[in-house]
Amino acid sequence: MQLVSDFIPNDIIYEVAKPYIYISSVLVFANIIAFILFFLKKYLPVVIMGSIAFCIHGVYIFLN
Repeated sequence: MQLVSDFIPNDIIYEVAKPYIYISSVLVFANIIAFILFFLKKYLPVVIMGSIAFCIHGVYIFLN
């Protein structure tokens, strides 16, 4: 019995997953930076980063 991975090369799986990896990495870093800035009471950058993260999240949902 052969596995599906015997028929599909790893490069194809990575190429399909690459945009999702990049977008989710940016979302995680934006949330971490916004969390830190919120506790430093820098509210304007938090609002800007939250807006950017919201737009990137929309792209992520659109790609699904």
